[in-house]
Amino acid sequence: MLRYVIKNVRKEKTESEYKRYIARVACSFFSLGILGLFIVRSNSLSDFALGLVVGVTIGSYALSIYYFAALRHSKRLHQMYIATYDERNKQILQVTAVATLVLEFLLIFALIALYAFVNIQLPYVTVLSVLLYGLVVGFVLIRIILSKIG
Repeated sequence: MLRYVIKNVRKEKTESEYKRYIARVACSFFSLGILGLFIVRSNSLSDFALGLVVGVTIGSYALSIYYFAALRHSKRLHQMYIATYDERNKQILQVTAVATLVLEFLLIFALIALYAFVNIQLPYVTVLSVLLYGLVVGFVLIRIILSKIG
């Protein structure tokens, strides 16, 4: 099963297959948004969890709207298809992934050094937040920089 997934992830899709794939992605984000609405309605969430779920729900709806809009405009869908299988974009994505991994390693090393040498102990949620923001912001910034350079 895993070999099948790895083999088919790298395989280039036709435009009709790509359109079906984007439709599945849009429906998945929409379903995630609906699930988020049900979770928000529960009263047993802390403020942090509620904010997290609301953010994920809003983001899911925004992405589903974006992908549903792309499905309705064939020109935009074709541009997305070309951008997805462009060799330059693939290369930028690979370099960005490696650079983001290095950035995460440096963040973890810095957090360990803070604890080892300065005895600064951060709460678990703070460490996870630093790593998550480092991952997301680092990936986006590195991708933008590499897109401008290349």
